[in-house]
Amino acid sequence: MCLEMLIGAGLSAAGGSMARGEADRNATREVKARNRELGVLNNKADAATGANQTVLGDTIRAIDPAMLGRSQNTRVAAAESNLPGAMEDIPMSANAPQVAQAEYAKRMQEAIAKSKTTAGNLGRLAGFDQQQFDIGMGTNAAQQDIGFNNAPVQGQARIMPHLSDFRAIEAYRPSSGIGQMMQAMGSVMGGMPMGPGAMPGGMPMTAPTAGMPHAARIGF
Repeated sequence: MCLEMLIGAGLSAAGGSMARGEADRNATREVKARNRELGVLNNKADAATGANQTVLGDTIRAIDPAMLGRSQNTRVAAAESNLPGAMEDIPMSANAPQVAQAEYAKRMQEAIAKSKTTAGNLGRLAGFDQQQFDIGMGTNAAQQDIGFNNAPVQGQARIMPHLSDFRAIEAYRPSSGIGQMMQAMGSVMGGMPMGPGAMPGGMPMTAPTAGMPHAARIGF
């Protein structure tokens, strides 16, 4: 009887170890599958980050400090091109008195100088506006490119929990059942006396007693 109980205990222990081993291997496969899916997302995020850094670098390099000066010079030259360059460009009556001609020339020179100053100021302001417009266009383009680079990563991140669960289900392997079967057999052997006059489960068998119900005769 002790031998059978020892064999049963050994079967139960071995079966439990096998069942736990299968469960541990399933858990390991599940973790690895989830980590692989997370690694795919991380790789996409790294690629998007690299692309975004390139976009930002190009945008910053496009903002040349000399851009403002060039833009302002162009605008100032365009504004001043519509102004007379000197008094010779302005028709005047030759019959006017010298005093009137001199006064007229003086006032016209003052007007031309003031107009050039105003044209220069307006040109520089227009050049600044042009620079801000160009920078804004470049920034908007960069934002669009960054959004385009981030869209796949953001989309996959939203469904990441479902993808992770799906990969874990794919990695799952059903139990062989051998460990559970060995445990069951060990339990049966450990609780089954094997000597004469015994029933499975350790129930003693006695001879029928006359005048007693059958249930009473078998010990119920």
